[in-house]
Amino acid sequence: MRLTVFPECALTGYAFSNLEEVRKVAEPVPGPSTDQIEASCTRLGCWIVIGLVEAMEGSFYNTAVLIGPDGVAAKHQKAHLPYQGLDRFSKRGEGPLKVHETPIGKLGLAVCYDMFFPETSRVMALMGSELLAVPTNWAKGVEFYADYLCQARAV
Repeated sequence: MRLTVFPECALTGYAFSNLEEVRKVAEPVPGPSTDQIEASCTRLGCWIVIGLVEAMEGSFYNTAVLIGPDGVAAKHQKAHLPYQGLDRFSKRGEGPLKVHETPIGKLGLAVCYDMFFPETSRVMALMGSELLAVPTNWAKGVEFYADYLCQARAV
């Protein structure tokens, strides 16, 4: 099995100026985009983690979705929201952290800024996660996050 992890908000973009822009690209999960990705996962026998703006019950979420050959397997709504980009217009995800059994292994999901808080990776490690998929949309100039933050969380 193969796993591909795309960036945070890869399907919709992250930089929004107003709520109307967010509303135009938001969709439910599962929805039209995840259905198309599922078809590709089925055809290729792979798994994908991808970010998008999720519309749910009148609110918007910065969501990472795990999709496999059988469809949407899991999702994580970003819990820690810095006041920038999409996160100015989205609601904080309230669901508990989870670890998902896949043919690839036990997989945890988080989104970008969630990893700045050690509890995110620690809780999922204690739950048995073997791999964390963390779609990010880091700005130019913060490459050191990948060099240091991810390694620190792995410890």
